[in-house]
Amino acid sequence: MTVKVRLHEPVPRGPAVIDLDDPIFDIDKIRIFICDEEGRARSECWYFMGTGDSVYIGSEATGGTSKLSFHPNDGRSRDGCNSQWGLIGDYARKETELGTPNLLRPARWTRPETPQRGAVQVASITFPTALLAGTIPPFKANRKRIGLRWAPVGRAVELGVFYSREAVAAIEAGLIQARGKPIAYISLR
Repeated sequence: MTVKVRLHEPVPRGPAVIDLDDPIFDIDKIRIFICDEEGRARSECWYFMGTGDSVYIGSEATGGTSKLSFHPNDGRSRDGCNSQWGLIGDYARKETELGTPNLLRPARWTRPETPQRGAVQVASITFPTALLAGTIPPFKANRKRIGLRWAPVGRAVELGVFYSREAVAAIEAGLIQARGKPIAYISLR
Protein backbone atom coordinates (compact mmCIF):
# COMPACT_ATOMS: atom_id res chain seq x y z
CA MET A 1 0.00 0.00 0.00
CA THR A 2 1.23 3.48 -0.76
CA VAL A 3 0.14 6.63 0.99
CA LYS A 4 0.07 9.88 -0.95
CA VAL A 5 1.14 12.85 1.12
CA ARG A 6 0.46 16.41 0.02
CA LEU A 7 1.85 19.18 2.19
CA HIS A 8 0.11 22.53 2.10
CA GLU A 9 2.78 24.53 3.84
CA PRO A 10 6.50 24.13 4.41
CA VAL A 11 7.48 21.88 7.29
CA PRO A 12 10.08 23.08 9.77
CA ARG A 13 13.57 21.74 9.10
CA GLY A 14 15.51 19.97 11.79
CA PRO A 15 17.23 16.73 12.78
CA ALA A 16 14.02 14.68 13.09
CA VAL A 17 12.10 16.16 10.16
CA ILE A 18 12.02 14.70 6.66
CA ASP A 19 13.76 16.71 3.97
CA LEU A 20 11.25 17.51 1.24
CA ASP A 21 12.19 18.71 -2.20
CA ASP A 22 8.76 17.86 -3.62
CA PRO A 23 5.57 18.59 -1.63
CA ILE A 24 3.98 15.37 -2.98
CA PHE A 25 5.63 12.04 -2.20
CA ASP A 26 4.77 8.39 -1.50
CA ILE A 27 5.41 6.50 1.74
CA ASP A 28 4.22 3.21 3.24
CA LYS A 29 2.96 4.68 6.50
CA ILE A 30 2.19 8.24 7.59
CA ARG A 31 4.27 9.25 10.60
CA ILE A 32 3.53 12.61 12.22
CA PHE A 33 4.93 14.38 15.25
CA ILE A 34 4.81 17.87 16.72
CA CYS A 35 7.99 19.93 16.74
CA ASP A 36 9.13 23.34 17.91
CA GLU A 37 10.42 26.18 15.72
CA GLU A 38 13.86 24.52 15.41
CA GLY A 39 12.37 21.19 14.25
CA ARG A 40 13.03 19.41 17.57
CA ALA A 41 10.47 16.72 18.38
CA ARG A 42 8.06 17.75 21.14
CA SER A 43 5.67 14.78 20.90
CA GLU A 44 5.83 11.09 20.26
CA CYS A 45 5.59 10.11 16.62
CA TRP A 46 2.13 8.82 15.66
CA TYR A 47 1.60 6.48 12.72
CA PHE A 48 -1.39 6.14 10.41
CA MET A 49 -1.53 3.19 8.01
CA GLY A 50 -4.03 1.37 5.87
CA THR A 51 -4.09 -2.35 5.19
CA GLY A 52 -6.83 -3.60 2.88
CA ASP A 53 -9.96 -1.83 4.10
CA SER A 54 -8.68 -1.18 7.62
CA VAL A 55 -6.89 1.81 9.14
CA TYR A 56 -4.57 1.61 12.14
CA ILE A 57 -3.34 4.48 14.32
CA GLY A 58 -0.84 4.35 17.14
CA SER A 59 2.15 5.93 18.79
CA GLU A 60 5.53 4.58 17.71
CA ALA A 61 6.42 4.43 21.41
CA THR A 62 3.56 1.96 22.05
CA GLY A 63 3.35 0.55 18.52
CA GLY A 64 4.00 -3.00 19.63
CA THR A 65 1.49 -2.93 22.47
CA SER A 66 -1.63 -0.91 21.61
CA LYS A 67 -3.34 0.76 18.68
CA LEU A 68 -6.57 2.25 17.39
CA SER A 69 -8.19 0.11 14.66
CA PHE A 70 -10.95 0.91 12.16
CA HIS A 71 -12.28 -2.06 10.17
CA PRO A 72 -14.94 -2.31 7.47
CA ASN A 73 -18.52 -3.12 8.42
CA ASP A 74 -18.37 -6.51 6.68
CA GLY A 75 -20.20 -8.70 9.19
CA ARG A 76 -17.07 -10.49 10.48
CA SER A 77 -17.22 -8.85 13.92
CA ARG A 78 -18.76 -11.04 16.64
CA ASP A 79 -20.17 -8.07 18.56
CA GLY A 80 -21.13 -5.84 15.61
CA CYS A 81 -18.40 -3.27 16.41
CA ASN A 82 -15.85 -2.31 13.76
CA SER A 83 -13.51 -0.03 15.72
CA GLN A 84 -11.42 -0.43 18.84
CA TRP A 85 -8.66 0.96 21.02
CA GLY A 86 -6.73 -1.71 22.84
CA LEU A 87 -3.81 -4.04 23.15
CA ILE A 88 -2.48 -5.62 19.97
CA GLY A 89 -3.50 -9.30 19.88
CA ASP A 90 0.04 -10.76 19.92
CA TYR A 91 1.04 -8.54 22.83
CA ALA A 92 -2.11 -9.40 24.83
CA ARG A 93 -1.54 -13.16 24.25
CA LYS A 94 2.08 -12.87 25.38
CA GLU A 95 1.10 -10.96 28.52
CA THR A 96 -1.64 -13.51 29.27
CA GLU A 97 0.88 -16.37 28.91
CA LEU A 98 3.20 -14.51 31.31
CA GLY A 99 0.36 -14.30 33.83
CA THR A 100 -0.11 -10.53 33.73
CA PRO A 101 -3.26 -9.86 35.79
CA ASN A 102 -6.12 -7.55 34.81
CA LEU A 103 -5.19 -6.84 31.18
CA LEU A 104 -7.30 -4.03 29.81
CA ARG A 105 -10.09 -5.16 27.53
CA PRO A 106 -10.35 -3.24 24.27
CA ALA A 107 -12.78 -0.34 24.06
CA ARG A 108 -15.02 -1.20 21.06
CA TRP A 109 -17.61 0.79 19.11
CA THR A 110 -19.11 1.18 15.66
CA ARG A 111 -17.69 4.11 13.72
CA PRO A 112 -20.07 6.39 11.83
CA GLU A 113 -21.01 5.23 8.34
CA THR A 114 -18.93 6.73 5.54
CA PRO A 115 -21.24 9.11 3.66
CA GLN A 116 -21.74 8.98 -0.10
CA ARG A 117 -20.80 12.67 -0.24
CA GLY A 118 -18.53 14.62 2.09
CA ALA A 119 -16.51 13.13 4.94
CA VAL A 120 -17.03 11.92 8.50
CA GLN A 121 -14.49 12.42 11.28
CA VAL A 122 -13.68 9.12 13.03
CA ALA A 123 -10.76 10.05 15.28
CA SER A 124 -8.91 13.02 16.71
CA ILE A 125 -5.52 13.29 18.41
CA THR A 126 -4.87 16.56 20.23
CA PHE A 127 -1.45 17.97 21.20
CA PRO A 128 -1.81 20.85 23.72
CA THR A 129 1.39 22.91 23.52
CA ALA A 130 1.55 23.30 27.31
CA LEU A 131 1.98 19.51 27.62
CA LEU A 132 4.77 19.20 25.04
CA ALA A 133 7.73 20.30 27.14
CA GLY A 134 9.20 16.89 28.00
CA THR A 135 12.15 15.05 26.51
CA ILE A 136 11.30 12.75 23.64
CA PRO A 137 13.39 9.60 23.07
CA PRO A 138 15.09 9.47 19.65
CA PHE A 139 12.97 8.18 16.79
CA LYS A 140 13.87 5.02 14.90
CA ALA A 141 16.22 5.84 12.02
CA ASN A 142 15.48 5.70 8.28
CA ARG A 143 11.76 6.48 8.45
CA LYS A 144 10.16 9.47 6.78
CA ARG A 145 8.22 11.64 9.21
CA ILE A 146 6.21 14.82 8.96
CA GLY A 147 6.93 17.37 11.66
CA LEU A 148 4.10 19.81 12.32
CA ARG A 149 4.91 23.02 14.15
CA TRP A 150 3.39 23.27 17.59
CA ALA A 151 0.56 25.71 18.29
CA PRO A 152 0.99 28.99 20.19
CA VAL A 153 1.03 28.69 24.00
CA GLY A 154 -2.46 28.01 25.34
CA ARG A 155 -3.57 26.31 22.11
CA ALA A 156 -3.25 22.84 20.57
CA VAL A 157 -2.65 21.06 17.30
CA GLU A 158 -5.41 18.60 16.42
CA LEU A 159 -4.98 15.75 13.95
CA GLY A 160 -8.36 14.67 12.60
CA VAL A 161 -8.94 11.40 10.77
CA PHE A 162 -11.76 11.37 8.22
CA TYR A 163 -13.40 8.73 6.03
CA SER A 164 -14.83 9.65 2.63
CA ARG A 165 -15.93 7.86 -0.54
CA GLU A 166 -15.27 10.92 -2.70
CA ALA A 167 -12.11 11.78 -4.58
CA VAL A 168 -9.57 13.91 -2.73
CA ALA A 169 -10.25 16.96 -4.89
CA ALA A 170 -13.96 16.82 -4.04
CA ILE A 171 -13.49 16.92 -0.24
CA GLU A 172 -10.27 18.90 0.12
CA ALA A 173 -11.86 22.34 -0.28
CA GLY A 174 -14.49 21.52 2.36
CA LEU A 175 -11.86 20.43 4.86
CA ILE A 176 -9.83 23.59 4.27
CA GLN A 177 -12.98 25.73 4.60
CA ALA A 178 -13.64 24.00 7.95
CA ARG A 179 -10.23 25.35 9.07
CA GLY A 180 -8.38 22.10 8.49
CA LYS A 181 -5.24 21.54 6.46
CA PRO A 182 -5.30 18.17 4.70
CA ILE A 183 -1.92 16.50 5.12
CA ALA A 184 -2.17 12.96 3.82
CA TYR A 185 -4.54 10.53 2.17
CA ILE A 186 -4.79 6.74 2.38
CA SER A 187 -6.68 4.91 -0.35
CA LEU A 188 -8.38 1.75 0.87
CA ARG A 189 -9.66 -1.11 -1.27
